[in-house]
Amino acid sequence: MDTTTLISGIGLLVSFAFMAILIFKRVSPIIIGPLAALIVCATSGMNLLTDITETYMSGVASFFTSYFFIFLLGNIFGSLYQNSGAASKIGSIISKKFGPRYCMAACMFSAAILSYGGINSFVIIFSVYPIALKLFEEADLPTYLLPGIVCAGMWTFAMTGPFTPQIPNVVSMQYLGTPSYAGLIPGLSGAVVMAVSIILFMNHSGKKARLRGDHFQWPEGVKRIDDEDDSPNGIISIIPLALVLVLFNVTELNIIICLLAGILTALGLFWKYLPKSEMLSMFNSAATSSVTVIINTAVIVGVEKKRSRKF
Repeated sequence: MDTTTLISGIGLLVSFAFMAILIFKRVSPIIIGPLAALIVCATSGMNLLTDITETYMSGVASFFTSYFFIFLLGNIFGSLYQNSGAASKIGSIISKKFGPRYCMAACMFSAAILSYGGINSFVIIFSVYPIALKLFEEADLPTYLLPGIVCAGMWTFAMTGPFTPQIPNVVSMQYLGTPSYAGLIPGLSGAVVMAVSIILFMNHSGKKARLRGDHFQWPEGVKRIDDEDDSPNGIISIIPLALVLVLFNVTELNIIICLLAGILTALGLFWKYLPKSEMLSMFNSAATSSVTVIINTAVIVGVEKKRSRKF
């Protein structure tokens, strides 16, 4: 390995570490992405101005144009579930089945089911959060464990496992020409290992918290939400999610068409439960947040696009 390649490789690793640290420091990805790209350019002997303004930005723009509608429709789909009460209904049913004793499993699978149905994860967390709070209160677990188990449900096996209509699987299908269930046995095995490992670890963390004397405290500024009967029943709530999953995997239709079918079905089934006076605001909010999410993702993906062209 020559010196140039070594320095370039080190620069790449430094840029990844740089991104991870700043993200945990809550710096906007829109700032982090270009800075990380500058590090890669500087350590790879590239033309800083040309590669940032052309190569890097073309990668950002390419990701945005390729996947904008997936993010937009996923947000709208999730917004229908959130505002109709269907997402909370699914979470409530699961939480009642598992109970506070299996609080971690209930929270994780509530998020995972919504994620496997094609709903954007940034919408899921707002839908599952109230249900998770109630479970944590009944189990007397500190709320600092809550983000970990909810995010584990929507960002691990449900995001990357076989059959999932989420963006990591969609991107792999398009770039590699593989079906949604590629690597089925290893994928399912990995999903099971992830799910079991997460529950074991989070249960262990819960036990350690109790030994330290940590208890549940209701977060300040968060209102208690009582169970509402004015929401779709469990079967109706699951139909649009199941439809998206079946269309995506059985008919192999484009994910955009699958999400559109899910949205139209959800509108029909949930219409009586949706707040009619807030419909326009609901769609506007979903559209605005989808742009924010995809831009935050694209500016990070752009670094990988530029690196690929270098090598």
